[in-house]
Amino acid sequence: MCPLAPHTSPDTVPPPGAEPSCPRDSWAFWVSLGELKSIRRSKPGLSWAYLVLVTQAGGSLPALHFHRGGTRALLRVLSRYLLLAR
Repeated sequence: MCPLAPHTSPDTVPPPGAEPSCPRDSWAFWVSLGELKSIRRSKPGLSWAYLVLVTQAGGSLPALHFHRGGTRALLRVLSRYLLLAR
């Protein structure tokens, strides 16, 4: 049985790219905004829109897929906390 502990501090969250402890956790990940190096965005008009977060260490997290303007909405929110450039 997999324990369901809330992820409230960086000490309790597995490092980015870590294998999930159980299948239920396979959809969740955590990354500090300070660890982000870049965000790759899919080309407009090619299937579903997605973003890939790339860390300072060079690793990338699973693609985040969006529908109906979700990529723009997430980038707008991130721009409140990060300096985003094209």
